[in-house]
Amino acid sequence: MTNFSFVATSSGSIDPSVLKGASFFGGMGFGIIFAIIVLIVIVSILKGIALWKAARNNDLGWFVCLLIINTAGILELIYILTHRSPKSSDTPKQINPLAPSSFTPPPFPPQN
Repeated sequence: MTNFSFVATSSGSIDPSVLKGASFFGGMGFGIIFAIIVLIVIVSILKGIALWKAARNNDLGWFVCLLIINTAGILELIYILTHRSPKSSDTPKQINPLAPSSFTPPPFPPQN
């Protein structure tokens, strides 16, 4: 184990040359830590979406597998991509004014 001793300068601040040997998380760089955090966030989002879709589709087997098995987002991505709902058209339905309607107007009072 490394013993870090901090040497104070005459102005009372810590000598920066002492901190050169200190490393965060046992030598892992900031990039690796950042990548792990990003991976955790992405996998959590994928797991949430996949579990939500499995619950809405009443897929109990998929729901239990997705909940228990950790595959770094691979199984979740497979479920999301293979269980897509058909895309509905973004354009509103056109109403044909000449089509027969089931709407019947209320009767008017008789005129005298």
